Amino acid sequence: MTTQQQREVTALEEQLKELVQGSEVLRELDSSTLLRYLEIVNKTQQKLEKNEPPSIQMEQLLEDSDYITELSSIEKSGKATAKHTIESNHGIPQHEWSNEEKHLLFDKEIYDDLINSIGRKQEKIVNDSFDLSDDSGYRDLSSVSSKLFKCLEQLRKNYPNTSAVLDYIETSASLSLYSQYGEFQFPPILIAGPPGVGKTAVIRTLGKLAGIPFHQFDCGTFTSQFVISGSSRTWHSSQPGIIANAMKDCKYANPFILFDEIDKISANKEHDPYGSFYTLLDNEAAKNFKDEFISELTLDLSKVNFIATANDLSAIPEPIVSRFHVIHVESLTEEQSKSVIVSIYNNLLQGIHHKNRFEPILKAQVIGELKGYAPRDIKKVLLGALSNCADRNRKSKLPEKINTIQPSDIVHLAQEEERSMGFVWS
Repeated sequence: MTTQQQREVTALEEQLKELVQGSEVLRELDSSTLLRYLEIVNKTQQKLEKNEPPSIQMEQLLEDSDYITELSSIEKSGKATAKHTIESNHGIPQHEWSNEEKHLLFDKEIYDDLINSIGRKQEKIVNDSFDLSDDSGYRDLSSVSSKLFKCLEQLRKNYPNTSAVLDYIETSASLSLYSQYGEFQFPPILIAGPPGVGKTAVIRTLGKLAGIPFHQFDCGTFTSQFVISGSSRTWHSSQPGIIANAMKDCKYANPFILFDEIDKISANKEHDPYGSFYTLLDNEAAKNFKDEFISELTLDLSKVNFIATANDLSAIPEPIVSRFHVIHVESLTEEQSKSVIVSIYNNLLQGIHHKNRFEPILKAQVIGELKGYAPRDIKKVLLGALSNCADRNRKSKLPEKINTIQPSDIVHLAQEEERSMGFVWS
C-alpha cells in the first residue's frame, strides 16, 4: 500500500470512529447488540482497507443498500427487543423494553366512540381544537441515562446556588433507575426564593441539555381553573386546557411541566384557579385527570414531572404547598457570582463562529466590573463589551490577533435602583 493510500485509509478510519462515537443509538443498546454493532464496524473497516486504491468515502459507503439494511436491522433490534441497560457500575438493574410497553395516556377506543356519537357540530368543535384521530393514545417514557447525571454536574457549575434542587433531582433519578422501565420521575417540586435567583432557568436548562420535553406556564395569567382544565364545549369559544394541549403534542408521558410564579395566581372565589392542582399534584388522582373540553376522556398524567416556582409561599394556599416538596434557593454569593460570569462569557463565545479569535479567559478587572449585576444584565453588558472589543480592534492600526475585552470595553447599564444580584438566564 502506498503512502497516499495509507493516508486515505487512516482518514476513513477516523471518519468511522466519529460515526461510532457520535451515534446516539449506542446509548440504548445492550452488550450483545453492541457487540454485533462493533462486528459491523470491523467489517466496514476491512472493506475500506481492501479497496485498491481505497477511494471509497464514508458517504458512499452509507449509500450502500446492503450496508444500510444490516445497520437498520441492528438498530431496530437494539431499540425494540433488546434490554435497555442503565449505564452504571453499581449493579443497577436492566429493563426490558419493547414498543408495546409505553404509557397509555388515553384510551383511543373511548375517543373514537365519543367522536362517533356526539354529532357533526360537536365533532367539528373537537377536531378544530383537540384532534386525536391519528393519535394511538400511547406515549414514550423518557428514561434515566448517564447523560442526565452529567448534565446535573454541569448545572452545579453554572447554577451553583441551586445545588439543593439539583441534589433532589439527582437522588430521585437514582431511585428511578429501579422503576419498571427506568423512567425518570420525581414528586412535585416547589422551588421558592427571591426573584431572579435561577428557579426557572435551572429547570429549563436541565430539560434542554438532557433532552427532556419542557413546558412552562406563567401563572400570573391564571384567573380560573379553566386555564388549566379547559372549558365545556357547550360554551362559546371553548378550548382545552393548557395541560391537555401540552400532553397532546408531547411524545413523552413524563415531561417537565413548570408553573412559573404559582404565587401570582389571581384569587377567584367562583372559579378557584388552584382547583385543578388538587388533582394534578396527587399521583393517584392524576391517573384520572379530565379536561372539561373533552370530559368524556380520562388522561393519565401520573408520569408527568410537575414543578412550580414561587417568590412568596404565604400567598399560596397551604393545602397546595403541602402537596409539593419545597426547596429554597437563595441569591448568589460573591464567589458564586464569579463562576456565573465566566459561564455566561463562555456561552456567549460559543455563539460566535470565530470564537478562537477571542481571549477565552476574562481579565480579573473585567470580572470585578460585573460583580453585583444580575446574570441577565451580565449577559447584556458582556455582549456589548464583545462588540466594543471587536470594533476597537477593527479600527486599530495594529489590530490584535486575539480580541481581549478590556475594562474600557465595559459600558455599565443605567439603573434607577441599586443593582441587585440574581440569577435569571434568558
